[in-house]
Amino acid sequence: MKKIMLLAVCLAVGAVTAAAQKIPLYSEKFDERTDKLIAKEWRSAEGHLRQEQPRADGTSLITIYRADSMKFYTLAENTKTVAEMPLSQQQTPGEMAGLVRDASSARELTGRETVEGYDCAIYRVNKYRTLANGQREESYHTEWYYEPLDLVIRHVESFNAMNLIQRNIVQGPQPASLFVIPSDYKWFDAGSAMEQMRGQIEALKSVTQGKAPAGATDQQQRQVEQNRQDMQDLKKKQDAIDNDPNLTEQQKIIELLKLMGGGK
Repeated sequence: MKKIMLLAVCLAVGAVTAAAQKIPLYSEKFDERTDKLIAKEWRSAEGHLRQEQPRADGTSLITIYRADSMKFYTLAENTKTVAEMPLSQQQTPGEMAGLVRDASSARELTGRETVEGYDCAIYRVNKYRTLANGQREESYHTEWYYEPLDLVIRHVESFNAMNLIQRNIVQGPQPASLFVIPSDYKWFDAGSAMEQMRGQIEALKSVTQGKAPAGATDQQQRQVEQNRQDMQDLKKKQDAIDNDPNLTEQQKIIELLKLMGGGK
């Protein structure tokens, strides 16, 4: 989940700083440490963005940013559902819950380096925020920025929490259809979905809290006990997600879907 959030924040930063007119291109984002493909990304001349993150089931989790409305849309390809995510939630997770009193950042040019064949300016981005309880938090990340394409080629979070690098960059016009919400996708009601999943968890819990029937074999008794233990563990994980102050409602939905086996 942390990786998804960081990817979304990286995409949001690119959207916020984007000029009205951009150089259209396609690129692929890799985890530099594992050489694993993390996401495919498209950018239009108008500044629209599309990101596709591969999932274990062969589908993708898609994020579309529309420069004309400054809105993000999250599309689940496996369920053909779409939800709007406000830009503010992408930029500062937790701020919408009133946890962050103020936040700021400062970019410092520290040098130049060639990355993937591109002569990049290196920036250290220092980030500061004050929580509602008065606690001050500081962090930073480093960007290798290629000016001619207005593109961050490499992004390293502080303490090497994540190392991302852009590869296979191809300039050229991108199909407008990539940045449009498909007509066959259904709009996702986060509130009702959350309640429905909580209800499913409670229903499963009630089923597995009963005792083994009279005359049950040792194996059946062990299975009932295992079911009971599994549901206790599931409830603990559900409570942890519900009470996590750093997750937005949309992010809680994603985590609950994973918990229920629908978002691996």
